[in-house]
Amino acid sequence: MDGATFTLPNFGSASGDNVMAANQTIKMNGTSGQALVFLGFSTYGFVGSQHQDGDNTSPIVPDNTNTSATNCSLGDGTYEDCITPKGSITYGDHTAQPFNLTMPDWVYGSDTLAAVTLLHRNTPSTQQTRNTNIYAFAVPLKAGATLDSVTLPDLADTARQYVPGLHIISMAVRDTTTAPSGATWTGTWGAPTEERFQFSSMGAFRNQTIRMATTASVSGNTVRLRLSNALGTDPLTLDHVTVASQSQGAVPTSTPADVTFGGSKSVVIPEGGELYSDPIPIRINAGSALLTSVHLVNQVTYLVMHPWAAPDTLGYVSAVGSGDHTADATGTAFTGTGTTWGRFTDILTEVDVVAADNRPSVSILGDGLVNTRTTGTTAGYNTPRFSNDLSARLRTNTDGTPVYGIVASGIENNYLGTDQGAGAGGRSVLTRLDRDVLSIPGLSTVVVTQGLEDIVAGHDDVDIDSALGLLRKQLKGWGIKVIFTTLTPCNGYSACTATVDQNRIDTNTWITDQLDLTTPKVSYVDAESAVAVPNPASTTDPQALMLNADPAPSDFDSGDHVNLTEHGYSAISNSFDLASLGPDT
Repeated sequence: MDGATFTLPNFGSASGDNVMAANQTIKMNGTSGQALVFLGFSTYGFVGSQHQDGDNTSPIVPDNTNTSATNCSLGDGTYEDCITPKGSITYGDHTAQPFNLTMPDWVYGSDTLAAVTLLHRNTPSTQQTRNTNIYAFAVPLKAGATLDSVTLPDLADTARQYVPGLHIISMAVRDTTTAPSGATWTGTWGAPTEERFQFSSMGAFRNQTIRMATTASVSGNTVRLRLSNALGTDPLTLDHVTVASQSQGAVPTSTPADVTFGGSKSVVIPEGGELYSDPIPIRINAGSALLTSVHLVNQVTYLVMHPWAAPDTLGYVSAVGSGDHTADATGTAFTGTGTTWGRFTDILTEVDVVAADNRPSVSILGDGLVNTRTTGTTAGYNTPRFSNDLSARLRTNTDGTPVYGIVASGIENNYLGTDQGAGAGGRSVLTRLDRDVLSIPGLSTVVVTQGLEDIVAGHDDVDIDSALGLLRKQLKGWGIKVIFTTLTPCNGYSACTATVDQNRIDTNTWITDQLDLTTPKVSYVDAESAVAVPNPASTTDPQALMLNADPAPSDFDSGDHVNLTEHGYSAISNSFDLASLGPDT
């Protein structure tokens, strides 16, 4: 879950399945990794959360979420004088690191922050049908250090009525970067889950094969798949998964090879769960595509999906009930009646490789797609995005800049700090940051190209600046370099009023004020300047900016005055100094 592997004992029906955090110290036996991930929940968590400065635990819990706390007194029906739960990590070098663990209430907390949502909970007398949540929170670890022990926050040691309690189901050290034989994993492709969807022409999924073509950004001789049922509400039974290099479309160059998971070809991914494949000895070159095929056995009404994927991605789905075609050396099963294909992925969210020189990964957080499903917008379904352009520039550069792994982490119409739930947009950046970004192996840099979606939705610059500020602090707190892009013009788009455009201008001022040369660095690329021209019809002083709509290659406006053309994406991507994508030196 969120890149961490949790091992739970067989509790049985007569023993507890969690530990209540009460200042216990747990020995960690010298393990190491990038993060310590807690799985748990709170009870009687009726304390409104307040984010603390210096709190780098991810995901960020929005202020006033119902959470647990310590040292509370109950006065006049409300909790008073509460303190945010804090624990401590002791490293092998005897240094200590405090951490906050603000865990929402299992029933009255946050559904969108939940790693798993159960449909009922049991009480001594009955079974209650209501959403019951389990949460995952990650704490960054000191790079290269070994863990000696973890001391849990000090709350109640037993469950008592009206007393806030913090229940820990499990904790695990996350290490997504270490590969066999002393090598490291590098992210070569990504497409995070947006939500659960169903094809209108197909209905529920059942006994069919999904084949996905994903283009690598960096080469490698060993591949690893990340399969995810995060946000899923049904378990996924996969009895056969294969990979092959792509010839064309859904056709592989040769008979696909079997993929195993802990040595087994079949696996069940529970609701909210994820898993990595065993290392796969297959060569994939930067710019070429890998075909991953999965056979879904059980019936699933709505399947986790990333729609509106970039042109480095194509998904093919065989007809319902058509069976296992994962080993097919042709694409026949993915054509004809009952099949579908397009720019989407299901279940597969990341592909990693062992690169020749253990290169770092770069996350492109944002895809520039605004209101894709709104009538009148003209976002290009097949238009190359920032991740595609930057990957192509790295592959063809003659400056000696290494070809870093480029991982697309954007979602169409995604907001920075506001969850949209079901439908287009998905969970906000701050909610999904740990799962979709911080868990990427070898992550050194995040390019943040988001905010315009919030602007045209009517969020003011104060809210957007606050969300961007929290994101900046989180990434720096995790030792990750940040590159912002300024927000491009929207003048002429129906939702882009003068007030909205002023919010955009004010947000750009905030972005350009963020330059920080301390490691890890924070910088920006002026995307606005790359694609904007004054609107000759504007009567303001200075004139409002609009997307350039001159003839190609200066045609940056897709037609709706907010979404970019291929040349618009390219102009912004060409503004990047490729060397800046790498880690600080």
